[in-house]
Amino acid sequence: MPLFSVESEVLKVKHSAVSYQLLMLGKVKAIEKLRKNKKLLPKSPSPTLQVIIHY
Repeated sequence: MPLFSVESEVLKVKHSAVSYQLLMLGKVKAIEKLRKNKKLLPKSPSPTLQVIIHY
């Protein structure tokens, strides 16, 4: 029984690490997209841009 709980904890950690990497990748892609569309951006940073910078 302890072995099972340890394995499930490891799987949870691996899963959250993968989710985190995907989240960070998504933010990087969003930043790249914003850089490419810089001329389309308003003068003041949008809320989404502030969120990306904040994290």
